[in-house]
Formats: sequence, C-alpha cells, structure tokens
Amino acid sequence: MNLFKSNPNLSLYFITFFTFIGYNAGLAVFIGANLNTTLYYSIPLKFITSIIMIKYIIKNSKINQGYNDKLKKKITFMFILFTLLYIFKVIFSFGFFMRIVPYKNDWYVYIFYYLSAAILPFFMYSSVDLNDKNKKTIVDALIFSGFILGIVCLFEYGKIIFLGNIGRLGSNPNEGDTLSPLALSYSGSLTIIICLYQMIYKKGLAFAYKFYLIITIFLCILLFLLGSSRGSILALAFCLPIFFIYSKLKGKLKLVLIFILAIPLITYGVMVTGSNIFERVQNSEQNGDIGRSILWNAAKKEFLNHPILGGRIEVSGIYPHEIFLEILMATGIVGILLFLYFFVNSFKRVAFICKRDYSNVFVFLIFLQGVAQYLVTGAIYGAILLFFPIGLIWASYSKNIKNIKS
Repeated sequence: MNLFKSNPNLSLYFITFFTFIGYNAGLAVFIGANLNTTLYYSIPLKFITSIIMIKYIIKNSKINQGYNDKLKKKITFMFILFTLLYIFKVIFSFGFFMRIVPYKNDWYVYIFYYLSAAILPFFMYSSVDLNDKNKKTIVDALIFSGFILGIVCLFEYGKIIFLGNIGRLGSNPNEGDTLSPLALSYSGSLTIIICLYQMIYKKGLAFAYKFYLIITIFLCILLFLLGSSRGSILALAFCLPIFFIYSKLKGKLKLVLIFILAIPLITYGVMVTGSNIFERVQNSEQNGDIGRSILWNAAKKEFLNHPILGGRIEVSGIYPHEIFLEILMATGIVGILLFLYFFVNSFKRVAFICKRDYSNVFVFLIFLQGVAQYLVTGAIYGAILLFFPIGLIWASYSKNIKNIKS
C-alpha cells in the first residue's frame, strides 16, 4: 500500500486496470485454474481497490481544497441524495419486502458492491487532475487490460476458437465453467473503441505501438465473437458517431478506412470461428427479447404499485436489466429525478468538454459504452462502467471550468 501512497499515478493505473476489463482478466485466470469460488478473488480485490480509492480521494481532496465549482457541487449533492435513497431502500427492502420474496444477496452485499462500483469510482475519478499525463495513464491501463484479457482468453478458450465452434461461450454444457460472455463482449467492445481513439486522435505513434494496438484489436474481436452479445454491438454503434462529430476530416477518413478494412475481416472471423453473433441479432429483431420483456413488465408493475419511493430493489431476486427501469422500480419518481439530474448534466458537460478539446473524447466513449451496457444488462449496484466515466466527466469539466460561462 505504501507504494501506491507514494505514487498516485501508479494508483490511478492500478484502479483503472482493474475497474472493469482487468477484473475480468483476473477472473478468467481464476476460473481457468479451477479454484473453488470466485469470491476468493472478487472480494479481496474489491476490498484492496476500495482502500486505494479512499486514499486517492483523501489525498486529492487536500490538493483541491478551496476550489470552487458550483455545478459540480450540485451534481455531487444530487449523487449523494440518490445514494442515500438507494441505501435506505436496500435496508428497507430487507426489513419489509424480504417477507414477500427472498433476495439473491444479503443486504450488505448490495451496499458493498454499490460502494466499490459507484460511490468510490465517482469520487475518485472526479478528483483526478485530468492533465495529459493522467489521461495517458487511464487510456494505457484500459488498453493493456484488454490486451491481457485477450491473451488470457486465447490461452483458455483457444481450442474452441480454432475448432470453429464458438457459438456463444457458455452455451455448451461441455465447456465447463467459463467467464461470463457478457463480460468478454463488453470488455472487447470497450478496448476496441479506446484503441480506435488512439489511432484517430494521437499523432506520431511509433510503429511498434501501432502494431500493439492492432494486435489488441484483433484479440478483442475474438472476445467480441466469444461473447456474442447484442448489447456490445449497441455499445459500438453508440460510439461511432462520436468519432465523426468530434474529429477533423483526417480523423473521419481514418475511421472510414479502418472500417472498410475491418468489416470483411470480422465477417470472415465469424465464419471461421463459428460465432453466432449475427444469428442472435437476427433472432432478436424477428422475435424480440421475451425474457427481458417479462422482467421489464415486472419492474413497471412494481413501480406503479410504489410510484413515489419505489418498491423492491429486485423483482423475484432478479434485476430488470435496464438501469432506468431499475431505478424507477427501486427508488420511484424521487430516485429517477435525482438520477436524471445527475445523468443529463453529465451528458451535456461531456459533450461540451469534447467540443473544446478532442483529447477528452475517450471519456465520452467510455461513458457511452457504460450507457449502452446498462440499458440492456447489469444492475445499479455494479454499474462501474457508468460511474467511472461520469467521475471523469466532472474531472474534465473542472479542468475547463475557467472558460465556461454558467
């Protein structure tokens, strides 16, 4: 811990590495080693990262003491109110609704995961001085974590990849324990997008570094195909317009060229590996998603029964797989208004800071990856890929506050 205390840049790299993608890489190693339970990996790691984040927040709060950013204070206040409401609803649900239906986890598990995935990431990353050095640290950590996850999965699942019978990871009972296909797919999608950011916006990249980015993209396309998630396609679709909106003509041409080269390669990859990602998308368009429709209807019913402060935090032990519906269901009109103030203002500010400085575009890309993911899967207490970039948005905003008229 003393090493991280004396080197805040190392702390930032370590936390970013394990924020999402690196966490999945470690989990893949743990599963591949046939260890008893992943709790022996996830709980200690989350505890360690939480301690480091707390130290980082405390240190930066002293550095930023006296800094006056009124809108950021309002956003932080709304986030705190929403957090208090959500924690209250967790405790209340276990005291009242527990009589109706048991929950998947104990009450303290929801709070611990919300602390490590929402509260601490938001406060840590919003305290970052988003200078060029720290931007580079964050981007480098994300790309390297994707590279490591790609290498690990190539080693773990290479056999089914090269035999051309991927289908979708986890769909074959003979595979044994595997990493979540959603984790693989979203990790691949995020890494690909950040690699494209480097290729489009960074000038004078060394040949060796370009080669590293290309290899990382190739590995992450395999992750994408292994996961076969429709949501990760949505995540990519959300991000592509950003490259066109916030880039000069040269950047736009680079992106077009990359996709002209990438589309036939991805199509060939699907054919060779046997991924069923196209089939899943087609089935979704034709038949809809019946399972999620049932969850969404249940969440709507729970909200209508308890519209002001919401009802249960989960319906029959299952979250709705749609973050706005979950917030309505769990915290009602009060909760959704608090969250929307926090969310909408964050969206407006990230659009503004990207317009002022294209080097901030990676923040917008991570944010949209999180939005796309939590619109179709995941729960509020684990939405780290949403609260991490929102923290960065306000760090970026703070960096540009002198040039912004209220």
